[in-house]
Amino acid sequence: TTRRQRLTEVGEVFHQHVSEAMKQLAEASRSVSEIQGEPRGRLRITAPADWNETMGRLVAEFSARQPHIQVEIDLTQRRVDLVAEGFDLALRAGRLEDSSLIARAVGEGATHLYASPVYLERRGTPRSVAELAEHAFVLFRGRHGEARLALDGPSGVREEITVSGVISALDFGFVRHALLHGAGIGVLPDSIGATELDEGGLRLVLPSHCVGRSPFHVVYPSARFLSPKVRVFVDFCVEWVGAELRRSAEVVQRHESPRT
Repeated sequence: TTRRQRLTEVGEVFHQHVSEAMKQLAEASRSVSEIQGEPRGRLRITAPADWNETMGRLVAEFSARQPHIQVEIDLTQRRVDLVAEGFDLALRAGRLEDSSLIARAVGEGATHLYASPVYLERRGTPRSVAELAEHAFVLFRGRHGEARLALDGPSGVREEITVSGVISALDFGFVRHALLHGAGIGVLPDSIGATELDEGGLRLVLPSHCVGRSPFHVVYPSARFLSPKVRVFVDFCVEWVGAELRRSAEVVQRHESPRT
């Protein structure tokens, strides 16, 4: 009419299809603009709680390169749901469980037994896997004061043993501090323990035996277009963490000869 217009049934159908197409076009335009633009904005990252020192150094170096990105870090031992909790990405060690995430491998880290010189001088240095049962352990995820260890020897033979201790924790950072104060022998990722080798705070115990190896990944939600802030951090993280893992492995190799 002269006062009002209304779409016909055919017009309604046409409008629905065109509206969806326009939304996709706008999203594509926005995504391309972001990809071509300068990385900036807020970046929310989660990582294991015992990576506090490592993440401190990583983020400091990243921020020096990318001053327009505001980085928020959540260090926790729980497995964070990135999409539900609004995180851009996560750094994770070990086997990945969520196949809906995009994952980029940054390297693989080994785990060894460590103890302080003070403890080893007081209790002696184990010379075999069997002798570990005679020593006090700072347990990682121990149950009822015990933990089961599987160690791969230099010839590839795996030996298993149950060890015990009065201290147990869910955090490798705590284990490291307890070891530094002579509380016993403990399992540490080389990415955490290697620095103490060069500084003399810790020594390798049965250095030719590896407790395990763990892959490291940076993961982020699946998306058709990756924002510049996420893309630039992922690239930096792969390079930086990979270099740290290689450095840790080199340090451990220098200290692998048994001490008397």
